[in-house]
Amino acid sequence: MNDSSDGWRTLRCALLVVFCLSSTGALAGEFSLSGTSQYLKLSEKFGGAESYSLSPGVRYDEGVWYANAYLPILFQTRNSMARVGQMTVPAGSSGMGSGGMSNHMGTSGGGMSGGIRPALGDLYWNGGYRIFAEEDILPAVWLTAQTKAPTAMSGFGTGAWDFGGGAGLKKTFGSFLSFLDLAYLVTGTAYRDPLIYGFGAGPVLGDGLWSILLYYQGSTPVLDGLAGQSQLSAGANLRTSEDFFLSATVARGFSDSVPEMSAAAGASVYLR
Repeated sequence: MNDSSDGWRTLRCALLVVFCLSSTGALAGEFSLSGTSQYLKLSEKFGGAESYSLSPGVRYDEGVWYANAYLPILFQTRNSMARVGQMTVPAGSSGMGSGGMSNHMGTSGGGMSGGIRPALGDLYWNGGYRIFAEEDILPAVWLTAQTKAPTAMSGFGTGAWDFGGGAGLKKTFGSFLSFLDLAYLVTGTAYRDPLIYGFGAGPVLGDGLWSILLYYQGSTPVLDGLAGQSQLSAGANLRTSEDFFLSATVARGFSDSVPEMSAAAGASVYLR
C-alpha cells in the first residue's frame, strides 16, 4: 500500500472518531469550518512558477487545546514543487541527493510546458495544548504538534509523512498581542529536518472585533543549495458576528525556499 492510501485511511479514521465523539456528547468544545484561497509567486529557481490553492478545513477548540486540519486543492503552473513546513522545495521522494538544486529543478524536468494543472495537495493537521495560562508578567505556554499525510498527486508533494513538535509563547499587553513559536520538523525524506522559528505582534482593537498582526518566520535549510525560509507577513482578522470571521494576509519572501510574494483570504464559521 502506498503512502497516499495510508493518508486517506488516516483521514477517514479521524473523521469517524470525531463523528462518534460528537454524537455521544464527548466533545464539549466548538467546531468551526474554514475556507482559504491563496496565490503564490515563486522564485526564479522554481521557474517563476505561480500557484493557486483552495483549502477547506475544520478546527476543534476546547480552550486549553485545539486541533486543526485542512486539505488544499492546488492549481499550479508546475508540478515540481512541494511544501515542507512553510518552505517550497523540489517535489517527489526520489532524486534528492547531495547535488543541490540543480539536480531537482530547471526547465528540463518535473514541470509542465504550459497551462495550469489542478491537483490534490497533502493533508495537514496541527494541534496544541496549553500547559501554562497567561498570568501577570508570565506568558501562556503551548505545546504544539503537526503532521502532513502524503495525499498529494504525483509531483505535487514530497511523497512522505512529515511530523513536527514544538512550543509557543503568547503574551498580551493591554490590547497588544505578542507571540513566539519554535518547532522541529522530521520530513521523512532525504531532506534535512529543519528547525522552524517565528515571532509576531500586533494590536487587537474594537473590543476584539478586529486585529492586525505582523509575523516573521525563518528556519534552517532543508536542502543543499536552498536556503532556509525567511518570510515576513502582515495579516488582518475581522469578526463580523459572534460566529463568523474573515481574514486576509500578504507576505514577502526573502529566500528562495519561500514564495517571493503571496496573498491569501479566508473565512471561518463556528458551528454552535
